[in-house]
Amino acid sequence: MAVYDLQEQEQIDALKAWWQDNKKFVVSIVTITLVGLAGYKGWKYWKNEQSAKAAVEFESLQQSVQQKNLAKAQQHKNALLTNYSESAYAGRGVLIISSAEIEAGKLNDATTDLQWLIQNSKELPIQDVARLRLASLKLDQKKFDEALSNLNAITTDGLKGLVSFQKGDVLLAKNDKAGAKTSFRLALEQLDQADPLRSVVEMKIDSLGGL
Repeated sequence: MAVYDLQEQEQIDALKAWWQDNKKFVVSIVTITLVGLAGYKGWKYWKNEQSAKAAVEFESLQQSVQQKNLAKAQQHKNALLTNYSESAYAGRGVLIISSAEIEAGKLNDATTDLQWLIQNSKELPIQDVARLRLASLKLDQKKFDEALSNLNAITTDGLKGLVSFQKGDVLLAKNDKAGAKTSFRLALEQLDQADPLRSVVEMKIDSLGGL
């Protein structure tokens, strides 16, 4: 047995007394920490499992779109939105099916899907691509102010050139040739030098009297 001097013994006795008073609290903290860690690991496992399931639905949606089976694609989209709406696959799935709906002439369905993305996606680039596509639909429907409203809400840097280009088209449709020309010029400045859209922009500027 170890021999302690009086001061050491007093410290040991004080520590024992503290432990008696606080051991339940300490054990509770340790238990909560361990349960929390186990819970986090369990949540992480669940999240990874959910992500894997969402990926399967997304892949099935893509295949259905490629096969031009919109009815089947809608089922997979609904499954994504019902069960995995927080996953990154949900927004991308809706974006893909909206393009297929536009191609198939189902413009009301496409509008609904694009509006869902704008309101619910947590990713700004996804929201902004949806706004860009919705603006194009509104232009086709001659709803010019709604088209411009969607374009003006876009803030993603990588879309600036496309936004200016589409604004030019909307303004041209409104017979605002001066505004259209300004937007096309801005698009030319914003688009990458290798972007094939530049040649289209240049043609539009030429049709309005050149730079």
